[in-house]
Amino acid sequence: MRNARLLRGVATGGIAAIAVIAGLVPSRAHAGSTITVVADGIDNPRGLAVAPSGTLYVAAVGVGGDQACMPSPEGGTSCVGLSGQLLAIAQGNVSTVASGFVSVADQGTGMAATGMDGVTLRDGSPYVIMTSAGPRIPPHTATGPLLGAARHQLGNVLRVNGGGNTAKVADIDDFEFTFNPIDDVDSNPYALAAAPDGSLVAADAAGNTVLRVQRGGKVSLIAAIADINPDPNNRIQAVPTGVAVDAAGNIYVSELASFVPGAASILKITTDGQVSTVASGLWALTSIALDPNSGALYATEFARGDLVRVNPDGSVDHLVDGELVTPGGVAVASDGSVYVSNFSIFPGSGPGPHGQIVRVVP
Repeated sequence: MRNARLLRGVATGGIAAIAVIAGLVPSRAHAGSTITVVADGIDNPRGLAVAPSGTLYVAAVGVGGDQACMPSPEGGTSCVGLSGQLLAIAQGNVSTVASGFVSVADQGTGMAATGMDGVTLRDGSPYVIMTSAGPRIPPHTATGPLLGAARHQLGNVLRVNGGGNTAKVADIDDFEFTFNPIDDVDSNPYALAAAPDGSLVAADAAGNTVLRVQRGGKVSLIAAIADINPDPNNRIQAVPTGVAVDAAGNIYVSELASFVPGAASILKITTDGQVSTVASGLWALTSIALDPNSGALYATEFARGDLVRVNPDGSVDHLVDGELVTPGGVAVASDGSVYVSNFSIFPGSGPGPHGQIVRVVP
């Protein structure tokens, strides 16, 4: 199940339904949280990463374009362009680190884009992860610079070098199309995190796998995440959307869980491969981050518009219940500041609302 398809379905008419259903899912709100807008007018902001200096990196997925238009499975038309950008926010100023990333979004609105959905930092350099085009790129779907960018970017982990150029580090979707560890053959590389051993950890949302990328680019399986409900008549896939790694190398995974209310969990994968549940009963998680100081985990509930905190004692706090709209990314700075990409499936201009980055203080 491609997470991108699900997001486009929300954009084409599910927002109102989500708002209604949100009131039916119980939560424990944490009084006193404040939300401050850090940056506004960002095109489909998604994954976030914070440098030790405090600079915040934002995967701005873009607004698609006017090429390779195709029918969307949920109705309407999606078009492709090179409108994705990696942004940096420092001391209130927003700058472009790199641009020209492939972006697929709803025609006319630029909503619910997919492309460069995740970002992390390793050795001071940004690394990004790109959605997949499938096992091959049909030649009729793109031409010229777009075709070249698609071949270089899609399905891959890229390092962003100085000057904004990118280098391919690993081919994530090729691993899925070659080995298919679980379920259907499908790939949507979606999230990325740096591990203490120098490797990168990737979540393939459509492949339902968590993968390791070694420094030399070798990709290997860490865990295949089984269906929450395998019944073909009521199937609920895990759909891993976020990964975070602690200092010991344990990995934490957020689940979208096919958007089913209360079906999502946060999983822990130990260094010896054991998988356990840290928190459950959540709804459509889209990202996860670890506070290195307190050990708390933060995750975004896309459908409920919430930021969830899982405390070291296992208790769960809903920090801003319903005050966010389609949050798509979260990061925690060394000083404990928590940043969230809000309105994450909206463009940065037009009638509104617009994609933005907020800081949440519990």
